[in-house]
Amino acid sequence: DDLLEDDGIFSISIFNEVCLKLNRHSRKVGSEQVYQFKVLGRRRYLNNFYHATSFNFTTREQTAVVCLDLYPATDYTVNVTLLGSPEPPSVQTTVTTAPAVKQTISNISIFNETCLRWRSMKTADIEEMYLVHIWGQRWYQKGFAQEMIFNITASSQTPETCLDLSPGTNYSVSIQALSSELPVVISLTTQITEPPLPEVDFFTVHGGPLPRLRLKKATEKNGPIGSYQVLVLPLALQSTFACDSEEAASFFSKASEASGYVTAELLAKDIPDDAMEISIGDRLYYGKYYNAPLKTGHDYCIILRITSEWDELYECPHPTALRKPELEWNI
Repeated sequence: DDLLEDDGIFSISIFNEVCLKLNRHSRKVGSEQVYQFKVLGRRRYLNNFYHATSFNFTTREQTAVVCLDLYPATDYTVNVTLLGSPEPPSVQTTVTTAPAVKQTISNISIFNETCLRWRSMKTADIEEMYLVHIWGQRWYQKGFAQEMIFNITASSQTPETCLDLSPGTNYSVSIQALSSELPVVISLTTQITEPPLPEVDFFTVHGGPLPRLRLKKATEKNGPIGSYQVLVLPLALQSTFACDSEEAASFFSKASEASGYVTAELLAKDIPDDAMEISIGDRLYYGKYYNAPLKTGHDYCIILRITSEWDELYECPHPTALRKPELEWNI
């Protein structure tokens, strides 16, 4: 009988990544044995990720196979104990699962222009880390290029993230769960809003001096600014002038004496960071426009207009009225 006693020795080998083969070295053929499995999984890139499970497995076979239900991209420690003896023998092994070869992100959508929402096919309440890679370009500004790479962590099955994107830009956004080999890519385009109004200082003058305009450069937070245009309109046209009109003529090409015209164009790149000052009607050329003198006894409306390089967008601050020669600038 002593020769038939179970010596309690067994070994483990791994195949197909998640399957264990139990080899029992026993002289007692056909006896029932109970193995206790304790499995703990961690992901190196997620501090709060744990996958723990335990169960018993009963068999009479000398060689038995157990396949585990493991998560992808996870490092596991598997401890197997043969129960039934005062000092149960144990064998410990490690298993590292590969990233999933299937797509784990679906139904990706855009909301609020710069925010993304998607469906994760992971197990509920299990934390996942996503790699976000963003490329941005502008067709109208060849030198512009933007790239961002960062990680986000979420346990929701419908994660959301809002991106810090520049206006007027075409983006390609790649999102990849680190437990998967396959990213999902989506394209989006941000719209450009009107350029912010520049700071303009007006001076009240009486009599001879020409009215001066002191311009402070606007912040290009909504995209590149092309130029600043100064327009002179008869005061009667103030209520009918459309700021986005592309038909503003120069002084020499205006349709009639009662028409408005562009008296100066200042390129954004030529304006100092502090400020720039010009006098209305100083008979100089600013760009291709002649800054013609104003006529005595006429009421004028002076408009400063911003032109954007993106889609020929225009923005006008509040116009200013003046009369020559008693010149009064009022905002």
